[in-house]
Amino acid sequence: MEELVEGPFKLIARVILGIVRAIIWLTWELMCERLLWYLGWPALKLMTLGKYPKERFSEVNITTTSVHFFVALVGFIYPLILAYYLSSYLGV
Repeated sequence: MEELVEGPFKLIARVILGIVRAIIWLTWELMCERLLWYLGWPALKLMTLGKYPKERFSEVNITTTSVHFFVALVGFIYPLILAYYLSSYLGV
């Protein structure tokens, strides 16, 4: 008798868990893999005078993990530094 009651609840819980996992994955994909690449790539090109990274702007899918991580790290850090300096300049 318990199995008849637990069955629908387990199904609902699995569906909700699947939706939450999909949202988390999509957020990670958009934020860390795309947005940070698109922020870090031009900054690195500017800082290294066009020498790094060797991949083109649209080649985010074919980069190595280390290059992608470094570009994303720069894409994460430089907006924070920019915001810090702008806020200190504006006196906020």
